Amino acid sequence: MDRLERFLIGAALARRPVTYGSLLRASGFRVGPRNVAALCRDLGRVQARLAAIGAPDLACLVVRAADGLPGVGWFAAERAEGAYTGPAVGPAALAHVRACQERAYAWAETAVTSAGTEPLARAPLAEGGPSLVPFTDCFRARGGRRCTARSRRSSRSP
Repeated sequence: MDRLERFLIGAALARRPVTYGSLLRASGFRVGPRNVAALCRDLGRVQARLAAIGAPDLACLVVRAADGLPGVGWFAAERAEGAYTGPAVGPAALAHVRACQERAYAWAETAVTSAGTEPLARAPLAEGGPSLVPFTDCFRARGGRRCTARSRRSSRSP
């Protein structure tokens, strides 16, 4: 289970959606088009892995701060799967997202750990998201610098 997957499960346990920006910042990345695109790509990969084990859509928990809805790519994926045919904004979109989020919350309440024996405990909330997610593994081994977009750019050779 990777950090993003743990974060999504933690958000579901907390019964609380998270914004793209707060997820990026909590992971040590700046909010920008390239990082949001990379996050969306990774959300798709994690969601495919979770779907393979029968988990509901957890990517619906990552939303825009402006309107509380996932991005248009999420709606495109829903349409491609035949799960939704409406617009990506407005009351119909919000109702569909809320239903998906409720399924995610219900699944998290009964999900078990990879060991298969202990239910995932409800995580207390910390600023920026559920405390279930340890972000300390985002540190680089070399030099102990935080793994951010800025540090990756500055570490490149000219």
